[in-house]
Amino acid sequence: MSNTRLSEQDVMLFFQSLMEASHAVHMFVEKVFFAKSDITLHQFGVLKQLMARGGSVSTMTELWCDHHTTKGNITGMIDRMIDAGLVSRTEDSADRRQKKISITKLGIKKHAEIESIMRSHVPEFMKEIGNLPLPELTASLITIKQVHLSGIEKYISHK
Repeated sequence: MSNTRLSEQDVMLFFQSLMEASHAVHMFVEKVFFAKSDITLHQFGVLKQLMARGGSVSTMTELWCDHHTTKGNITGMIDRMIDAGLVSRTEDSADRRQKKISITKLGIKKHAEIESIMRSHVPEFMKEIGNLPLPELTASLITIKQVHLSGIEKYISHK
């Protein structure tokens, strides 16, 4: 990492550009990957998280923490996903207060459909970007995400 001190103007320009790029990618994803889908980007995120964890999570808190939203929002989204048949919710036999969220066969199918759409469009999207140093950019974006997500509580608690 460079020890070069960045000016406030450079930092603000970078942050504004990062927000605008994030918004542009988000719009691309919504319009291309989810335009004809009956699930949302956030619902796909839940399906992806469940797939990565072997098909289920033991608490709603696990989903809430990973999606960085309010508990009410994640509960409402899970309720809609249950209604759509994408996930199921069962009580933990050891502690009935705990709810296990599991992906269903339909949820697995929807996840695979979106993944297929992504695999067919992302290479073309990346080709249009050009020859960027992807490993370095990826590492930088992961760092930015980790630093900012870990700092959210600090900023919220100081309000």
